[in-house]
Amino acid sequence: MPAPNVLRLSVLPSFASAWLLPRVPEFQDEHPDINLQIDMDRSQSFTTRSGNDLGIRYGIADYPGLHTDWLSYDSVLLVCHPLLYQDDSEDVWSWLRHQYLLAGQDPMDYRWDDFLQENGQDPALYRRRLHVSDTWALTEMALAGQGVALVRRSICSDALEKGQLIRPLDLSHDSEYGYLLVAPEHHFRWPKVQAFQTWITHAIQQTAWYRADPP
Repeated sequence: MPAPNVLRLSVLPSFASAWLLPRVPEFQDEHPDINLQIDMDRSQSFTTRSGNDLGIRYGIADYPGLHTDWLSYDSVLLVCHPLLYQDDSEDVWSWLRHQYLLAGQDPMDYRWDDFLQENGQDPALYRRRLHVSDTWALTEMALAGQGVALVRRSICSDALEKGQLIRPLDLSHDSEYGYLLVAPEHHFRWPKVQAFQTWITHAIQQTAWYRADPP
């Protein structure tokens, strides 16, 4: 029998660090009787063997034998530290050729070559590349002024709102991937899971990065 007042979440570290953890107090204020336990997990799979009640994953809703509830599609933005791009009279593409281009290594990550080609640029002219396996680490490098990053909007949205990051190009790529809840179907009948499901669905729908429709 699951503990009715303990909700164990399995969450991607990047999403937990950038978006969920800063908002946990909001959930706790609404549901003081539910204690959250957050398990940072980079795996795209989900299992209950570690005691998790619910998973938050990024990708597509392909979890045979499990129930999924779609939350939002995401977009990818080009971002950097404000001090890295101060002269907006400079041609941004020429400037970009001299910067380190930061990108993730996951197969679902948007590639620099694709971004450049879609915007009429020759990728061979942009040689300074650095790939990082962790999306949050990628964002932290951009926050530290170490390069220009292609980052999911969900991960960099708070930093953009605070002015910690800027968008030197007003371009975005609508991703075919997004966030979803996943667990065995009967877990979604538990009151604690239903409470979190209702809260996070509403919270994400209030964000600037929420996208209901696929690209």
